[in-house]
Amino acid sequence: MPCALRDNLLREVLWGQGGSAAVGAIRGRAGGAKESFGVISVKMSASDIDVHVGTQMRKRREALGISQGRLGRHLGLTFSQIQKYEKGTNRVGAGRLYQIASFLGVTPGHFFIGIDGSDEATVVQREDSRLDEIRTLNDAFASIKDGETRASVLALVRSLAGDASRRRSG
Repeated sequence: MPCALRDNLLREVLWGQGGSAAVGAIRGRAGGAKESFGVISVKMSASDIDVHVGTQMRKRREALGISQGRLGRHLGLTFSQIQKYEKGTNRVGAGRLYQIASFLGVTPGHFFIGIDGSDEATVVQREDSRLDEIRTLNDAFASIKDGETRASVLALVRSLAGDASRRRSG
């Protein structure tokens, strides 16, 4: 299978931003995997990957201040099932991973960040910084009592976001 086709299929399967890191692992970058004669061999075992995904899941849940019980209730599971997912004891299916990612506000690919040995600390630090900014902005916005002022602030933020996206694409 041509590399570009395989990469596109993998990105579709791994849904988004973390997909490229996982594709890198599967293609052999950063020592994550090796291809020979069209067969892909991954250096990490399935259980190692389960532990990595569970660890990423726990980090994201804790960063948002969500308990295992709350996440479990949202998914119709017990907190102990969430605990097993996070420890890598139980494997998370694709559908469940999608539900968890949606609730935690990330793409399913987020849980694969760093799996190829890339600098996970930089990615996590950037996300933590962004979460702090979002919390600060949310708290400040929520403290504005006047409805017209809130509407003006919201219009300003939307305008600034539009300007930034136009600069990136233009």
